[in-house]
Amino acid sequence: MIDASNAARRDRAPDGETAARDAEPLLRRARRDRGAGKDAEAVRQLRDAVRIRPDHPALHVELAGALMALGRLDEAAASVDAAAALAPGQIDLWMTLGMIRYAQSDRGGALEAFGRAVACDPHHPQASNNLGLVLLEQGRLQAAADAFLRAIDANPGYAIACNNLGKVFDQAGDWAAAETWFNEAIARNGAYAEARHNLAASQLKRGAWRPASETLGALLGAVPGDVRARWNMSDALLRLGDFAAGWRLYEHGIGHGEYRGPARPRAVLPYAPDARRLLLWGEQGLGEEVMFASMLPELSARGASGVVECDPRLVPLFARSLPGWRFVAATTPPAPETAGPFDAALPLASLAQHLRPAIARFPRHAGYLRADRARGAALRARYAGGSTAPIVGISWMSGARLDAAAKSTDLRDWAPVLGLGGIRFVSLQFGNVDAQVAAARRDFGADILVDPEIDQLRDADAAAAQIAAMDHVVTVSNTTAHLAGALGRPGMVLLPAARGRRWHWMTDRPDSPWYPSLTLLRQSEQGRWDDVLAAAAMRLAEGRIHP
Repeated sequence: MIDASNAARRDRAPDGETAARDAEPLLRRARRDRGAGKDAEAVRQLRDAVRIRPDHPALHVELAGALMALGRLDEAAASVDAAAALAPGQIDLWMTLGMIRYAQSDRGGALEAFGRAVACDPHHPQASNNLGLVLLEQGRLQAAADAFLRAIDANPGYAIACNNLGKVFDQAGDWAAAETWFNEAIARNGAYAEARHNLAASQLKRGAWRPASETLGALLGAVPGDVRARWNMSDALLRLGDFAAGWRLYEHGIGHGEYRGPARPRAVLPYAPDARRLLLWGEQGLGEEVMFASMLPELSARGASGVVECDPRLVPLFARSLPGWRFVAATTPPAPETAGPFDAALPLASLAQHLRPAIARFPRHAGYLRADRARGAALRARYAGGSTAPIVGISWMSGARLDAAAKSTDLRDWAPVLGLGGIRFVSLQFGNVDAQVAAARRDFGADILVDPEIDQLRDADAAAAQIAAMDHVVTVSNTTAHLAGALGRPGMVLLPAARGRRWHWMTDRPDSPWYPSLTLLRQSEQGRWDDVLAAAAMRLAEGRIHP
């Protein structure tokens, strides 16, 4: 039963002194509830307090914070609006509104709110820092740097702002300044793991592989269970050739979507050398699945067989090439063949710690994948058109989710290669490249054939047959490179100096332990491709594809 008398008394407008006394206990209880993680209880207390003191802006802001913690962002924003109508010069309400708008992915609203907060108090370090973060996300690097510097000036010990200023210089490619500010953040707060993460990432981007491993080693010494640090450390160690240590850390990425995932809905059964019936599954990208499949022939030689779940595009190619294994498409729910029983069940990549613990354990091979021979022969005959000129396949762009721009070239930069006489060039590039090829033909008379019947992106078996029809392949780091190496086709891979270069191409080798038929040509300077393409042209002209 509702107590109408109490409701009536609550609805009366109290005088200011009585209202303050009545609202204060509610505010104290709400803060205790929030401290105990009872945000719903806090909201109830604060709503009562607001009804008692609707003219008190701080109560509206407190209510907004509790609502935001519950994910009720629209209600939180309405509470801040009520506070702003009462006291538009109060910095806390603009800080709270900025965080709400940011959580709503309204970067324009967040920028306006944090800007109002800075206007209220230009010396408030958190306000300037938050404003800088939004500016950084918008690519307004100078304005972001100014905001972070203002935050540091207001609070010289502000490690978060130092770290964020490091991110500005990192994004600008000023590695020295980035490293300086990340180290400043660490000096101000030695326990600040994020700054160490960012320092290591910046070092990896500029190709300072060993310093990055040292940074990550220090971080793991302080926080041994840090999955992100373990993963990045595995990256550094693998590219430096320390496979035994690198693979151990690599395993910690399993199930993390940004590293090695998403996890398949099954338990891992550890591998043992005497395992005969295995369930294996692919992960990461198409190229990685092709690369790690190189270990299957070695398992077959040991008498092992089983089921391999892979990208649907790879099923026909793998089934033709790797006898003794049943290949099924990765589906949800999984194919019935994956039900077992099995002696071992693990990601295909996890075999590497057992079969590839050192460079000496990488076998030389002439290719472990087999393209459709008849289809490849037909393509070669069509591309040759009766000529005996060598046929060279080219691919100049990456479609990687991360760092595609750093790995890709502009076809207009390929003049040294495409200007060579006596060669038939065939595009192995996925996607619609007609306009780029037409421009290359117009600008420097390049003879490039584009086969509209081959969809490299959707049909890996067709792409393999096309690559098999080539005498040589020249490609950037993408799936074409992996397929060419797996098919044993001679080729050259054009690699960025640092950012965008995957760990499996290692640091300075001219060849790949995964793919003996490939030669690796590396940028001398990040973003500069002229020397790489000139070297590729010279090798093609001299018929000198291998190191």
